[in-house]
Amino acid sequence: MAVAQCKPGAHLRLARVLDQRAEFLQFLDRNALRIDSTLRNCQHRAGAGTITIHVDGGVRVALSEAAAANLLVEPVAEKR
Repeated sequence: MAVAQCKPGAHLRLARVLDQRAEFLQFLDRNALRIDSTLRNCQHRAGAGTITIHVDGGVRVALSEAAAANLLVEPVAEKR
């Protein structure tokens, strides 16, 4: 499923990147978004067309809905 489809607060693992354009991959790298990174979907602002995520518990990244649709994720169990 794509990040754009996840519920707020979901704990996820980045499994696949659909958009393979160099500039998109560079954006992901600059923001520590790599395959197997853990993410938390924090906020979806439909009116603004943005989704904010936390990467590996630290970096906060705002994505457009279109960009988030290109990031395929899998749910992960929360650490207790």
